Amino acid sequence: MDASDIERVDKCIENILSNELINELSISFFGGEPLLAFANVVKPIVEHTAYLASKYGKRYSIQMTTNAYLLKPEYADFLSKYNVQHYQITLDGNKKRHNKVRSDATGRGSYDEIVANIKYVLSLGDNVIVRLNISEETNLDVPFLLNDFDGLPSESKQYLIFSIHQIWQDKK
Repeated sequence: MDASDIERVDKCIENILSNELINELSISFFGGEPLLAFANVVKPIVEHTAYLASKYGKRYSIQMTTNAYLLKPEYADFLSKYNVQHYQITLDGNKKRHNKVRSDATGRGSYDEIVANIKYVLSLGDNVIVRLNISEETNLDVPFLLNDFDGLPSESKQYLIFSIHQIWQDKK
């Protein structure tokens, strides 16, 4: 999205929030990886939405579907401050399987960073649905995967949900 796209989104949000019949607005960021455009897209839209909600005395909520690789504490803190309190975060099975499918440019797996980022978001009191994408090839090893979330404080566990889904490409 370029600056003119952001401006059109801001105007759309203002049209919605200025409507007397509307009490609350819900926005979802998804598609590709929204955090790749954090500084230029997500941040300005979130800030402007908060401003407009305050201006018009309306409630708002924001959700995000992300792989959470870039959801470092500085982004998570900002997003939580601006009412982004619901995340859907994808994992492609247990650590071994996930790292086989999703690694960085150097071939290093992303699983450990994602789990650490999920734990941090949970510590903020934000809700996380961990979407486990499975296929015929996936060795889900649920007990091992769940062990990676051991040690969470009980107050954080209440914000965590696991949701298992077959990938659409898998016909079996």
